[in-house]
Amino acid sequence: AAAWLAALVGPIAPWLVLLEGLARGAAGERMGWALAIGGMALCAWIPYILRDILILLRVPRRYAWLLPVAALIYGCAATASAVRHHTGRGLTWKNRRYVRPPASSGGA
Repeated sequence: AAAWLAALVGPIAPWLVLLEGLARGAAGERMGWALAIGGMALCAWIPYILRDILILLRVPRRYAWLLPVAALIYGCAATASAVRHHTGRGLTWKNRRYVRPPASSGGA
C-alpha cells in the first residue's frame, strides 16, 4: 500500500495541487493563488527528483513528462493484482495458472 501510494501520489500530487490552486484563484479565493504557487514550486522541483530516477532506470529525459501516466498505470495494475491475490482468483500467464496456495491447517 505504501509503495502504491508513493508511486501514485508522488508524481501526480503536485499537478493536482497546481490545478486546484488555479481553480480557486480563478474563483477569487486568495488562498487559491498561494496554493497555485506552491503547486508550481512542487512541479518545478520534479525535474531534480526525476533526474536521479531517470538515470537509475536509463530512461531518456524526453520521456520524463510521462511519469504521472506511468504512475497511474502502475497504481491500477498493482491494485488489480492485490485484489486478485486477496480474493484468491490469481492470474493466468502463458497458459499457466497462478493462485495463492491454501493456508495450512494448524499442526506443526
